[in-house]
Amino acid sequence: EREREREREREREREKLRERERERERERETEREKKRQREIEREKPVARPGSFNLERQMASLHLSSPGSSNRFQRATFASLFLSVLSVLSFLSFLNPDSFPRDSGAIPDRQGCTAC
Repeated sequence: EREREREREREREREKLRERERERERERETEREKKRQREIEREKPVARPGSFNLERQMASLHLSSPGSSNRFQRATFASLFLSVLSVLSFLSFLNPDSFPRDSGAIPDRQGCTAC
């Protein structure tokens, strides 16, 4: 009888250990999921008008997985291209004479290129 009781006690202890191990595995899985979510957030391009967070973008480029790196580079390039384009259009608005005109446009100074 005592032997059976000891065996039951050992079985209860083993079950407790198994339950603790399952709990640890659930915690590890939760941590892995949080890490995946942080990676996904880090890969998203920063799209705030007027602010370029290049250090974060470059760090994010190095930390992101190889598959998403290409997509991120395209998004960064498109963002940079649009920014340069908007700066150029703003400058041409400020001083339109310093930028070349369309070749089909009618010259408004009777063909004088010096003035």
